[in-house]
Amino acid sequence: MLFILNLLELSLSSSSSSGTSNELLQQAITNETQHNVQAYNHTFVAAAADENCTCNKVPKEPPSDLVIGLQYGGIVVLIFLSALFSGLVLGLLSLDVTELEILRKCGTEKERQYANTIIPMRRNSNLLLCSLVIGNVVVNSGLQWLLDSVFNGLIGFLISTICITIFGEIVPQAVCARYGLAIGAKTVWITWIVIVLTFPVAYPLSVVLDVVLGEEIAFIYDRERLQEYMKITRNYNNFDAQEVNIITGALKIKKVAVSHVMTKLKDVFMLPIETIINYQTITTIIKRGFSRVPVYERSRRNLIGVLMVKDLALVNPHVDVTLKSLIQFYKHPLILVDETHTLDIVFNHFREGKSHMAFVREHRRKDIIGIVTLEDIIEEVLQVEINDETDIVTDNRELRLRPDAQIPPDLDQLHVHLADAIARRRAKERQATIQQVVARTANKAPQGLPNPQGTRSSSRTKKSNRQAHDQHTIS
Repeated sequence: MLFILNLLELSLSSSSSSGTSNELLQQAITNETQHNVQAYNHTFVAAAADENCTCNKVPKEPPSDLVIGLQYGGIVVLIFLSALFSGLVLGLLSLDVTELEILRKCGTEKERQYANTIIPMRRNSNLLLCSLVIGNVVVNSGLQWLLDSVFNGLIGFLISTICITIFGEIVPQAVCARYGLAIGAKTVWITWIVIVLTFPVAYPLSVVLDVVLGEEIAFIYDRERLQEYMKITRNYNNFDAQEVNIITGALKIKKVAVSHVMTKLKDVFMLPIETIINYQTITTIIKRGFSRVPVYERSRRNLIGVLMVKDLALVNPHVDVTLKSLIQFYKHPLILVDETHTLDIVFNHFREGKSHMAFVREHRRKDIIGIVTLEDIIEEVLQVEINDETDIVTDNRELRLRPDAQIPPDLDQLHVHLADAIARRRAKERQATIQQVVARTANKAPQGLPNPQGTRSSSRTKKSNRQAHDQHTIS
């Protein structure tokens, strides 16, 4: 560069002194050559000095056994802490506060102890999450640094990746997913130490999460989820099928409408109000096997009362008593429910003791479309059909016949036998009554009626009395 500048300077001054141009050009070339030689000498000397320094460098001493032991011990401790923090993030945060409260009240003795230990720490979930995550990140960073210091290059990278993935993530999360309650309770003191150490950073982050995400909402089972939960976990909870059916049936009582369990009006056994309560009517009622019989007037949809079979206990079948007189005498209350009402509403009516039978009305026109009884609701809760000894069908809605139904006796033949027995008994009673009347008449005749036998006995008595008086006078 200096050579070029000299040439420019010489070219500019060539106009004034052309005679001396050759001398000046030669002098410039000489100066540039000397400058380049000096620069080369300096570079060569520096390179030689560096080479001499490298050759004379003292080799690095290998680490002592104590340092190596500390490094490997630190690696083991950091792997353990990484596994612990990773497992606790999954194990503790998967435990809902509601679930812990349930375990504290109705769990086993160990579960109650574990729940009491974890609940105070688990209530502030965001602070716990931030503390464990920060601790896990710090531990993994330290583990990476130690592994790089022990193993160089690609080997250190592979070893650190394998250790963190297998021992720091997969294994602890798989274990804590099943035994998170026990592990979290036994290592709670480590968790509290981490919370205290990371508090300056974790607490502000937890506050931000609380503001952004809001309060933690506990996982709560609704009716449908609880029903499915009971069905799925039946084999694990040692529940038999009947217990599961009862629980699920009780949970559905507020969801099932009356129209789902009622007996349709066309299938209901009813009696008209003009019915005469004689032996044939009582026989028909007994054959049907119902304890309550609806009573209608003119139309089957116009129900006006209920006849209870026990009301017939004091009725003489040989005296024509009208059904209307019984209805007016007992006056059993009628319960009317809408077809859209759920079973819990109807059950509350039955629980009050007014009646165990309700009439179901159509939602719009309010016409009677069926009946529902307490037995229908109990069957829906128990999820089984309840049959007594008089039931012929096992389902009032589908009218399925019972395969083991008892055939009712021939009550007409029973009526014949009873009639003969009653006739014989009445004949005996009539004969005994006549004999009693005759005996009483023989002992004491009614006043105003002559009695020959009584007159003779009276005259004989008077004659004997007179003879005795005469004998007493003579003596």
